[in-house]
Amino acid sequence: MTGGGGGVASALGGDGVGVALGGDGSVLSGVRVALGGDGSVLDGVRVALGGDGSVLDGVRVALGGDGLVIGAIVACEIAFWAFLVLGLLARYALRARRLGGALLVCVPLTDLALVAFSVAHLRSGGEAGATHGLAAVYLGVSVGFGPEIVRRADAWFAHRVTGAPAPAKPPVSGPERVRHEWRLWLRCVTACAVAAGLTLLMWALAAPGARASGLWNLVAQFGGLTVIWLVAGPLRYQYFPPRGGSSRTPEADDRTGRGKSRV
Repeated sequence: MTGGGGGVASALGGDGVGVALGGDGSVLSGVRVALGGDGSVLDGVRVALGGDGSVLDGVRVALGGDGLVIGAIVACEIAFWAFLVLGLLARYALRARRLGGALLVCVPLTDLALVAFSVAHLRSGGEAGATHGLAAVYLGVSVGFGPEIVRRADAWFAHRVTGAPAPAKPPVSGPERVRHEWRLWLRCVTACAVAAGLTLLMWALAAPGARASGLWNLVAQFGGLTVIWLVAGPLRYQYFPPRGGSSRTPEADDRTGRGKSRV
């Protein structure tokens, strides 16, 4: 590890710190020039981080083309919540239902924009990798759970702004809770299926001969999570329900006076 310490010391003693982001192998060349001028800095970091240079190769990929995909995912996530909040504010706070509806229509358009960007990135020669798989999983989750998120956010805004009834909370136990758990799991299955379908599409569009195995890693993990959810969610509540629970919702208990201490 002495070589790694020397590399880090060299890095800290450089005259300038710069980041050169190119779309090709010029990234490390730019960092080499900015940090020292010779190869000693990167050699020291290579020894400290792995010894074989694989870490820096991964950084090169992440900071190159794949960094654009991560940026697109972050931008779409921000746009999703921005359009959702602005749409609901326009609908309930400003009483502008048409404007609110137009803004809410843009919520799913952010997902379509990410699909279009990912496909265009691959078609332009981008290497299929884990970040494209992450984009597919993100889109799957958005399709599977997005409508429920929008519905509950709409009910919450209506409750806070217009005094509408509060959104119903999930049932505590009983058959209603079992049905609730099955509905959630089916949303997870939908998300996983959409992610797998988009990953297959990206794999088909990848450049011939490109290493596309990284595409499937996150989707495979998502599939494993779906199986775990099946066991820990609907099957557990159906065959091993909590003891002493009630199938009534918390709101029903409040309306009937149950759940409150009696004097």
